[in-house]
Amino acid sequence: LPLILVTGGKEVSRLRLHANTRILVDVPDEDLPAIYSCASVFVSPSLLEGFNLPLLEAMACGCPVIATARGSTPEIAGGYATLIEPTSGALHHVLKNIPAVNVEGARVHARTFSWETMAAKTADVYGSFLRHACHGG
Repeated sequence: LPLILVTGGKEVSRLRLHANTRILVDVPDEDLPAIYSCASVFVSPSLLEGFNLPLLEAMACGCPVIATARGSTPEIAGGYATLIEPTSGALHHVLKNIPAVNVEGARVHARTFSWETMAAKTADVYGSFLRHACHGG
C-alpha cells in the first residue's frame, strides 16, 4: 500500500522512507477530512502525545486507527483504536493484518470530545480550586 505522510515538514528530513511514500506538507485543516475519509488506516506512531487530536479527527471521519499505547493515546482512543507497542515489527504485523474496527462506535466516541466540553470542564476545575483556596482549604 502507498504511504501518505501528512506532516509539518521538519521531521521528514530525518526519516528513512520507502519509495512508495508520498509526503504532503502543510495540508490546510479544511482538507484533512477528505484525506482521513479516503485512507485505509490512520497511523499515529507517536511516543508521547499531549492529546492526539489527529486520532480523533480520523475516528470522526470513519478511518480505522492504529496508534502506540503511550501517553494519553489509550484514554483518548477509548477502545476504538488498535494500540501497539512502538516498534516497527508490531506496526508491520498490524498493517499486514488490519483488525476490524467498530467505525461507527469510533465516530460516536470522537463526537464526545468538543472545545465546549473541554472549556466547561476546565472552568469547573478552576472554580473548584478557587472555592477551595478562598475557604482556607
